[in-house]
Amino acid sequence: MFRIITVILFTLGFSAYSNDIDVAQYTKAAEQGQSWAQYNLGVMHEQGKGVVQDYKKAVHWFTQSAEQGYLLAQFNLGFMFVGKKGIAVDYSKAYIWWFIAAKNGHKKSLKNRDIIAKQLSPTELEAAQAAASKLYDKINSK
Repeated sequence: MFRIITVILFTLGFSAYSNDIDVAQYTKAAEQGQSWAQYNLGVMHEQGKGVVQDYKKAVHWFTQSAEQGYLLAQFNLGFMFVGKKGIAVDYSKAYIWWFIAAKNGHKKSLKNRDIIAKQLSPTELEAAQAAASKLYDKINSK
């Protein structure tokens, strides 16, 4: 039932968490490898909704979800590396995740990727592009 409600909320364009939904349900589903639950736990930790705000936990859950191909997690990870408190600024990592999300069809990621590319030296950009292509292939071969 919980999964059905989540799918309906996503379909309608609503985020799938609220203060009324038990964090334990998301945690259980996330720990079982459900990318949608991992993404939502990331959002909850990023925003401090239903949990104590914790950007490191947000990065953890977004990464778990993004590595399974969850597009919004890939997009959000880019933002996590450009100035969230407690997370080291890493333009290469932001580039990598926006590259992957853009290649998977997320239009805003394309723009963000191109903006952040200007923050990288030619050597850093080349390395980020190679890493992004390799990770994209790994994610999309599953």
